[in-house]
Amino acid sequence: MGPLNLFLVAWIGGGSALAAAPAPPPDLATERNTDGTPALWVLSVDGAPRPGDLLTLEIAAAVEGEPLATDELPQVRLSAGDRIASTTQTAPGRWQSRWRVPSTATPGQDLMVSVSLGGAQQETPLHLALPQRPTLDLGSHLDFAAGQEVAIDLVLRGPDLPPPQWLQVAVGEGAVQEVIAGTDRLSLRWTPRADPLPRAVPILVRDGRQPGLPPTLGVVRLVGHPRVPVETDPGAELLMSIGTRNYGPFIAGADGVAVATPDVYPGETVATVVARDELGNERRTQITLAGAVSPSLLIMPEGALVPGQRLPELNVAAIRGDGRPWTGPAPTCRTAVGAPLSIAPVAAGLWRAALPPGVDAIFDLRVECTLTGSGVQDRARATRQIGVEPGIPAAVRLRVWPPELSADLPVAQVQAWLEGPLGDRLPVAGLQVFADHGVLTPQAGSPAMLVASYDGSDTVMMGEDRIRASWTPPAGDGGVWRLGVGIDGLPTPTGDLPVVVQAQDRLGRPLPNALVTVSADGGPDDGLDDGEVVGRTDDHGRVALTLANVQASGPWVLRARSGSVERDHAVFAADVEQPEHLPGAELVAVVDLPVRTGDVRHIDVHANPERVAAGGKQASAVVVSLLDRSGRPVTNIVPRITASEGQLGRVRLTEDDVFEVDYRPPARKAYGTVELSVNAPDDAWSAHTRVEVVPQPLRHSLSVRGGWVMGSGRISSPSGGLTYEAALPWIPTTFIGRVGVMAYAERSVVTDDVTGDTVSLDLQVLPLNLDMLVRQEMGRFSVYAGAGLVVAPYRLTATYGDRVAIRSIGLATPGPEITGGAGLRIGSSELSAEISFIYLSIPPADIGFEGLIGGFAPSLGWKILF
Repeated sequence: MGPLNLFLVAWIGGGSALAAAPAPPPDLATERNTDGTPALWVLSVDGAPRPGDLLTLEIAAAVEGEPLATDELPQVRLSAGDRIASTTQTAPGRWQSRWRVPSTATPGQDLMVSVSLGGAQQETPLHLALPQRPTLDLGSHLDFAAGQEVAIDLVLRGPDLPPPQWLQVAVGEGAVQEVIAGTDRLSLRWTPRADPLPRAVPILVRDGRQPGLPPTLGVVRLVGHPRVPVETDPGAELLMSIGTRNYGPFIAGADGVAVATPDVYPGETVATVVARDELGNERRTQITLAGAVSPSLLIMPEGALVPGQRLPELNVAAIRGDGRPWTGPAPTCRTAVGAPLSIAPVAAGLWRAALPPGVDAIFDLRVECTLTGSGVQDRARATRQIGVEPGIPAAVRLRVWPPELSADLPVAQVQAWLEGPLGDRLPVAGLQVFADHGVLTPQAGSPAMLVASYDGSDTVMMGEDRIRASWTPPAGDGGVWRLGVGIDGLPTPTGDLPVVVQAQDRLGRPLPNALVTVSADGGPDDGLDDGEVVGRTDDHGRVALTLANVQASGPWVLRARSGSVERDHAVFAADVEQPEHLPGAELVAVVDLPVRTGDVRHIDVHANPERVAAGGKQASAVVVSLLDRSGRPVTNIVPRITASEGQLGRVRLTEDDVFEVDYRPPARKAYGTVELSVNAPDDAWSAHTRVEVVPQPLRHSLSVRGGWVMGSGRISSPSGGLTYEAALPWIPTTFIGRVGVMAYAERSVVTDDVTGDTVSLDLQVLPLNLDMLVRQEMGRFSVYAGAGLVVAPYRLTATYGDRVAIRSIGLATPGPEITGGAGLRIGSSELSAEISFIYLSIPPADIGFEGLIGGFAPSLGWKILF
C-alpha cells in the first residue's frame, strides 16, 4: 500500500458569552461626632466600583451641619489601589481623591477607605460590585460553512433589545452590513471573508445605551469542507475519522488517489485514515490536517472619545484556535501615552480595560493589545483606533472687534462660531449671543459663523460691557451616561427636601424622558427610612423631585440612579445660596468689552516710601494715577516709567485703577537722590518724582579713633584706640553693641620733700570698654549715645633721677563710661566725632597718682562699615 499524503487545511478558533449578577450599591458611612471634631462622610461618586475602575472618592466634613472651613486637606488611604491624583477641594467642606482599583481585586469584597481630617478619623468599607450579566444572547451554536460568498444572519435576542442604531458590534473579520429589527429579535447580517479554511471568529455585541455593561461574547465557527487527496493503492477503500466523526468510504481511482471530503472544524489538526485494499489488508495512519492555529484577539471600545465626558471602556476578548475561551495569561494593552492599561477579567475570555485620564484631549488614540502564551502559536495581536466624536462642539469661540471701545464711537462687530474637537468649524445651530447692556443686531453670515453688530451707547458711563455666546445642544437619545444631582431648596417643616437631577447621554447632551431614581442617605445611624422617589427628565434633561422624611439640617447624601449609571453626592444647606453647577453640555464663551475713557488731563506720581535703604534690597513702589477731565481713572494707556539709575520692575495696574512699579536703587549706591520720570508712550505728557537713597543702618563697623583724655587731676594726654560695633540680634536695630580698646599715657615730675630728689612718674593706661549705644540714623547723618563699663590695666613707673625705683602693673577700679557722638557717612565709611566720660581710679599708694586717671575723652574716628 502506498503512502498517505495530505494537502494543507487551516482554521481559526472561537469562544462563548458570559453573564454575571448585578452589583449591590456601595456602602456609605458617617459618624456624628459629639466631641467637637468634624463629622466625616466618605462615598464613591460613581457608585460601587469594579476591579480596575478609576475610583473617585468624595469626602465631606461638617461641624453642626455646616461645611468645615479649613485649608487642611484630608489624608486619604485605600487598603489596595494606586493614587491617580492628589486630593483636591471641590467646594467648602468637600474634597475629591482619585484612585485606581486593582484589577486583581475580587468582586464582592470590601476595600477599606481611611480618612483623617481635623482630629477626626473615619474608616469606611468600600464594596466592590459583582460582575453584571450581558443582556443580549447570540446563542451557543453558531456553525456555518466557510468559503461561501453569502451573508450570514446572526440572531440576537434579549429582554430589552436596543434600537439597531444603539447596538454595538465588533467582529474578528468581515463586516456587519446591517442590523434588522424584528418583533423579539435583532438580525445581524454579517459577511465573512471568502476563505474556505476552517476558523473561529469572535464577535462582541453590547447595548450601547448602558455604560459599563459587559458585552456578549460569541464565537462563529466557520467549518471547512476541503478536498483531501490521499495516495494509496488503486481501487483501495479509504475511511477517515476526525474526532468522533467518520467519513467515507472513499475509493481510490486507477491513479491510486482517493479524495476525502470531511468537515473540518476549527482547531482540528489530526485525522485518522484507514486504507483497505482488495485483499482485505488494512493500514491505519494519522495524518496532519494543518498546524496549530493562533488565538484570536478582539478589541471593542464603548464608543468614541468625547472631550469632557466619561471615557469609554475597552472590552477585550480572546479565544483559542478551536473557538473556546482563552485560558492563558491575560492580554496586555497599551496606548502611546502612559503605562500599560489596567485590565480586569469580566468572564472567561473577556476583559475590561480602562483608558488613562486625559486621553480625551487626543485627536486619535491607538490602542494595541497583545496575547502571549507558552508557544509561538499562542500569540496574537490586535490594534484599534479610538477617534474623537467629530460632530459634537468642543468649544464656543467669540470675537469682538475692536476689542476695546472708544467713548466717542462705542460700536463693534461680534462674531461667534462653534469649534469641533478636531479644530474645524461646525454649523451654528443653537448658538446665541447676548450683551449685558448694549444692543446686538443680527447680520447676515455664513452657516458656520454668527455675526451681529453691537451698539454700546448705553455702556459708556458704566465703563464696560460683557458679551456672551452660548450653545445649547439638542436633546440626546439612547441611555444615560452621566448624572448630576443637587438640592433645589431647604427642607420644609414637614421634612421634605427638593432635589434636582440632570441626565446626559453619551455625547453629553441632555437626555429627556430618562427614568431616574433618587434617595437620601444620611448614614446608617440617621434614623431615616431612606425612601426613594422616581421621576422622568424633561426636555432639558432635568427632573425636580421631593424626598420625604429627611433630616432638618445637612449634609445630605443624595444617590441618583438611572440604568447602569449611579451618582452619589454630599450636599449642604449652603448649596442653595451657591448652587453647584450640574454637569451640562452647554458651552459658553465670554468676552469683557471695556470702554476707553478720555485723554489724560491730570497726573499724580509719588513714591512709597520716599526714602529707601541703600544696598538694592529695599524697594519703593512708584504709584502713578492718570485721570481724565472728569476725574475717572485712565487705565487704557500704560505709562512709560524710567529712573536715572537703578532697576524698575514690571508696570502693573492695581485694583484701585492706578499703575504701580517697584523701584530698587543700585546695590553700590550708598546714598543720594534718584530722579523718576513718568511719560506717555508718545511723550505727550510727563511727570517727575524723587526717591532718596539713605544709608543702611549700621550692622558692623570697625573704626580707628584718635583724641585727647582730660581728667580732673593731672591727666591730660593724647589717646588712640580701636572700636568694633555691631547691631544686636533679637532687638531693634537702633541698639548697637560696642567693644573697644584705648591707650593713653601721662608723665608727671615731682620733688621728694624728704630727699629733695626729682621723681618721674610714668603712667600707661589701656582702657577696655563694653558699651550699649542707642543710634539714630538721619540720612547721611547719625547721632548716638550710650553707656557701658570700662576696665583698665595700667603700668606705673617711678624713676628717682636715673634710677628706676618702682615698676608696677595693676588694674584700675572698673567704672562707668558715658558716650555721645555724631557721624557723617562718606561712601561705605563714616567720619564720627564723639565725647566720652571715663570714670577710672587706682588705689592710693605711697608713690603714684591719686584720684581719677580717666576723664573726658573727645575723639575723632574713621569707621569702616561692612
